[in-house]
Amino acid sequence: MNRRKLLQATSLLFVPQTSFSQNSPAAHKVLRKTRLFDAISSTGVDLIQDTLLVQDSILSLHGDNKSRRWAVSCVDIGGTRLWSYPLPSGVYSGLGTSDSGNALLIHAFQTNYEGIPRKNCLLQLDQASGKIGLLGLTDQTGTTSRMHFAGDSYLIRLGNSSVEVWNVNNGVPLVTNSALVTPGGNAHCHVDVIAPGMVSLTPRTAECISMVSIPSGGAKTFPLSSP
Repeated sequence: MNRRKLLQATSLLFVPQTSFSQNSPAAHKVLRKTRLFDAISSTGVDLIQDTLLVQDSILSLHGDNKSRRWAVSCVDIGGTRLWSYPLPSGVYSGLGTSDSGNALLIHAFQTNYEGIPRKNCLLQLDQASGKIGLLGLTDQTGTTSRMHFAGDSYLIRLGNSSVEVWNVNNGVPLVTNSALVTPGGNAHCHVDVIAPGMVSLTPRTAECISMVSIPSGGAKTFPLSSP
């Protein structure tokens, strides 16, 4: 369930047909394109905050921070829309799973769950009914650092020089908060699950790549000598 698998999945949705001519360059024709969700923002253009490939389905967390309208939508690999559920008014961070992919997790920076404003909480969405439950809070601060999926039941959050590993079992406990040294800090990184129990962090500067062991939080950073 990482970016590589998602790209493989989306390659099935966008299949180009190439024809060649002696007098013209290669021409490409899209055979099919698939709509992942119906926009719910007032402008009709939703922010795609996160996507996940789970059990041959593509999940999208999408919405609008200005109107605070958000939803999670699901299509199968063939592009058939399976469901879409609105989320409580708020600002959302990312998606994850637990219970071997059967439970869908949603992290919120802020949400109005059951009429009560809450910060940095983790919700669980029942994919059959759309019912939403509160699993717990990561903290009560107003941090805007995203939670990233880090393998089943685990999420990570990045600081300027640290990585937090969270586990959704038995509430939402912080497993570890370990130091991670990268050039210029690592608050803005691409996060990829590359193997069971292993996550890679690549800062925007592309000066290095860090490998983080889940759930211990142990990390090693390797410099990159070329783009």
